[in-house]
Amino acid sequence: MRVISAAELAVLAKELQDMYDFYIERFYEVSEGRFRIKLKRGKEQCNLQIILSHTINRTSYVEKQDQPTNFAMAVRSKIEGFQIKEIRQMNNDRILALALKKSDKEMNMIIEMFDKGNIILSDKSMNMLLVYRQRQFKDRIIKPNVEYKPPKQPDSYKIEVPKVVNPVIFRDKDGNAVDYSMAMPDKYKNFEKQEFSSLQELLDAFYFENPVGIEEEKESEVVQQLRASIEKQRKILQDIDESISESKRMGDVVLSNMNRLNVMISELKKNKRITKQEAQSLFSDINIIDLDLKNKTITIEVD
Repeated sequence: MRVISAAELAVLAKELQDMYDFYIERFYEVSEGRFRIKLKRGKEQCNLQIILSHTINRTSYVEKQDQPTNFAMAVRSKIEGFQIKEIRQMNNDRILALALKKSDKEMNMIIEMFDKGNIILSDKSMNMLLVYRQRQFKDRIIKPNVEYKPPKQPDSYKIEVPKVVNPVIFRDKDGNAVDYSMAMPDKYKNFEKQEFSSLQELLDAFYFENPVGIEEEKESEVVQQLRASIEKQRKILQDIDESISESKRMGDVVLSNMNRLNVMISELKKNKRITKQEAQSLFSDINIIDLDLKNKTITIEVD
């Protein structure tokens, strides 16, 4: 599945300007790398879809949500009730930043759309508070309590954004959406073309027909088997650790009671006809479970 370009993200940043002053009602993690933000402004409601490295767009397709993930709950606790005050592309790169405000509090949601993508929450000074994926690169680190810095760009770097955008989905002979473009590339001249009024509308239709994550889900079956195997090994190691811990505890108990036990053994050697009751009366601080002088065994319980 193709990834979004910096030029396409620049177009999306312009299209999303009409989302200013919307309040964030709820944040959802739909699946790995897929998110939805429920927004409200007066009586108007809408949903913003984020598919990392692929699209950020208003969506008409709202999926039912399962139990919220830890990341979703953490994001909710920080941004719900905040208002979108600015949407901008950062560094002419595949990075979109949403400036958020609530009373005197200000935050940023930074959405990286390259590689596997990332969602980062920072304070006003760009100090990172919460990240979806912690990463470390040669020239920057993505983790909480570190200042956010976008990747460095060459001085000569610039993006070419078409003056006139004609969003088009190209369909094969079976009607399948195989690609999209903001222009009309020659390689698709024999394909059926479906035009849209905005890039957002196109992306919403394209990714509804081509849901991201199918390949990842197939791969996850293998991952799940590996995780199950790892979990089994972890359980075995945990049982071993518990057994070692219990043996150590018993050894410590024996050592801490060694003087009393030595006195008891010495007395039993002297009186080989002593009964369990008699022994118990002599050593009242030790609970004698069983006494078998014939086989030279004694079972006791000590604290």
